[in-house]
Amino acid sequence: MRFLKYIFFLLLIIIIGVSIYIATLDGSYNVKQSKIIKAPIEVVFNVVNDYKSWENWDPWYEIDSTIVASFPKITSGVGASYTWSGANSNGTIKTLSLIPNKEIIQQIDFGTGSTPEVYWKFSSRNNGTEITWGMKGKSNFMEKLHWITQGGIEKNMEPMYKRGLDLLNNYILKELEKHSIEIKGVVDYGGGYYLYQTTSSKINDFAIKKEKMLAI
Repeated sequence: MRFLKYIFFLLLIIIIGVSIYIATLDGSYNVKQSKIIKAPIEVVFNVVNDYKSWENWDPWYEIDSTIVASFPKITSGVGASYTWSGANSNGTIKTLSLIPNKEIIQQIDFGTGSTPEVYWKFSSRNNGTEITWGMKGKSNFMEKLHWITQGGIEKNMEPMYKRGLDLLNNYILKELEKHSIEIKGVVDYGGGYYLYQTTSSKINDFAIKKEKMLAI
């Protein structure tokens, strides 16, 4: 009986010690991955900006076939969002702010009590667009415990972001093969020439006049 008490107190001390250790850990993180996609920056930005396109390249759809997405009326731009549910996770993501063709700031909620920031950066390069996908925030106690058991948030998230950018690259290049897209920017057009004809008619003769004019 006394032996069991010793075991109990030993386990209690270990649990308290581990809890104190986890509580004092810095939960701040900033994980990110970058890639150059050989496509115009406007195209890359618009694909990421529209949540309806995410099913085509989001890496979590690749590892969890049970994910079902729900979309509101607004799926792109500030205020856009979407919700997903699956066997491994549930959550919501929404767009907080953006600068066209430069950055998108989003907030993601996994239902764990914290709402990290997801960010996208876009930069034009000679051979395409450099895109950065990242997430930063601060883990709470339970999240820190989870990531410790999984080897760390960086070990788990960075490969997923890298895979996601590879899938995004493949999706965009396939779409560009289907459609010819030419980014002209702002274009000024001069005046043109128009053909027209005039006539006069009494009300009673309007139908006859109209048929003759349209037949020309």
